[in-house]
Amino acid sequence: MATGMQLLSKIILNNGTFVLALMTYRHIVAAVCMAPFAFYFESNEISAKLALTINKENESSIANISTQSRSLS
Repeated sequence: MATGMQLLSKIILNNGTFVLALMTYRHIVAAVCMAPFAFYFESNEISAKLALTINKENESSIANISTQSRSLS
């Protein structure tokens, strides 16, 4: 796979394509190809973990703020 990509890149660059344009196209194609898999495999897991983490952080930060405000007054 990597050898094919190197050969294809060499051919494209020899035909006069700008290097940054080739890199941009490669990244766009990779993102479009990987996005459906990422959304499918990670959607439920991350949203549940993220919500749990945010809720725990909010509760602990609110508790710390209320403790600090009591000690200051």
